[in-house]
Amino acid sequence: MNTYVVGQTVFLRVRISDPATGDPDDPATQSPVDDATQQFTVYKPDGTFSSPASSHPATGVYTSQILTDQDGYWTYYSFSSGPGTGADKERFYVMPVP
Repeated sequence: MNTYVVGQTVFLRVRISDPATGDPDDPATQSPVDDATQQFTVYKPDGTFSSPASSHPATGVYTSQILTDQDGYWTYYSFSSGPGTGADKERFYVMPVP
């Protein structure tokens, strides 16, 4: 799990792939696929959430960023419902400023 300090920017990234290509159990072997429905949702430690805008720097790759303003465990999800239908969940920890 990655650790940050309150006030740092966290960069989010997801790679969407087609499980019909390559090994169905290994996304690294699958062909990337664009999915305009991709969306990040970020949950702060206090339970509030936001959906920051995504960038699309390469085929199948979507990125975003969030400025941390609370200490504790943060969770972000990536959802897509088009050609790369699926979801992913990641967590990171934000420490208070020492």
